[in-house]
Amino acid sequence: MKIVLFEFRKNILRKTIIIPMVILLIVNVMVIYAQYRFQNDPFSSEVNRYHSSAREWEYYKELHAQFDGEITEEKQDKIIKLYDNLKEKIDNADYQKGYTKSAGTGYIFGDYSLIETNFYQPIKNLVSYAEKNKKLVDQAKENIKFYKKADNRYELKKNQHIVKKYQDRVIYDFYDTTGFQKLLDYNFSDVILMIFLFLCALPLFYQERIYGMEDMILATKKGRKTYVAGKYISVIAVIIMCTVVIACVNYIVFYITYGLKGSQMPIYALEEFQYSPYNLTLLQAYFAIQGLKCMALIVVSTLMCLISNMTKNTMMLFIIFIGVTVFGLYCSGYICSDNVQKVVIAIASPFSLFKGFNIFKSLYELDLFGNFELRINVCIVIQVIFEMLLICISYYKYKHSNSRKESFR
Repeated sequence: MKIVLFEFRKNILRKTIIIPMVILLIVNVMVIYAQYRFQNDPFSSEVNRYHSSAREWEYYKELHAQFDGEITEEKQDKIIKLYDNLKEKIDNADYQKGYTKSAGTGYIFGDYSLIETNFYQPIKNLVSYAEKNKKLVDQAKENIKFYKKADNRYELKKNQHIVKKYQDRVIYDFYDTTGFQKLLDYNFSDVILMIFLFLCALPLFYQERIYGMEDMILATKKGRKTYVAGKYISVIAVIIMCTVVIACVNYIVFYITYGLKGSQMPIYALEEFQYSPYNLTLLQAYFAIQGLKCMALIVVSTLMCLISNMTKNTMMLFIIFIGVTVFGLYCSGYICSDNVQKVVIAIASPFSLFKGFNIFKSLYELDLFGNFELRINVCIVIQVIFEMLLICISYYKYKHSNSRKESFR
């Protein structure tokens, strides 16, 4: 434990790491705020205090105060009546085109557009979700009967999984989920994590070697036992801490800007995730995605530590790091592909675990020798095996290096 703390202080608590990380965290906060403050999409239906007029923003908050929470019959009747009255006026062109004092936004068409896009359609979709989902489950049940007779194990397991995971889904609440949609898809902080990994892993063994300290440390019995392990553990621990800190910072900043209401709503309440096989709340889904990223970074950090231990050439290490990152990210882009060969390549890349937002959207499966498996589960197992393999290689190299030094003495 002492050697881990020592390596942590020596390799991590340095100005060359702390100052860049503080700057990058500030930049991260500014990027989130800029995303909220400056909307570049002119067709976006997003409403906030900056993109909308003061009156529209107040009316928007007033409507959410009325309709947020449990979707009751009273609320359904109220929004339908409000929407139908406005739609009738729009269809018959029976409304004042200019400023209207009685309108919530100041304009009749503005009221219609705001209510249809942000309240009527979302509430309608949430209410009708159970019925649409039931049709999906009923079809899966019919498929189970068919594939049992056909003796198709893969399709049988797939449809059984659909029935198990999608059955009895109902959405009871309505909230403004814009914040969670943005939060789940936010990935600029991934760049920060990669830069931090680079700063930690690149010089891990460099200082001891350049000053000739490595041989002195390995000459002692205690040093031989703890030197490499201490470095590995310290980097992995810091990566985990950094991932947790950035995940919490992102959540807090998004909470301050967007509000992040409806954290206990199921992930399939979001339109993009209506076919998600995961029965997680929005809050659980966010931290699950961060957990996958953390696992990916642990594997990559172990790989980088091993490479750092194997080469004394810092430039070569830099080139390898960039090459591994670029190639891994390229392969991960196929994780949701329909091409089986590309999917196999993708699940071998630890960077595929960065694609949690995409993977959680729908049922992405893999035919594994006739067995039905979720791609993300296969990817996780492969990365665990890869991590264990890297640890074994590191241990072997360490033992081999020690035996050589002992025979030399």
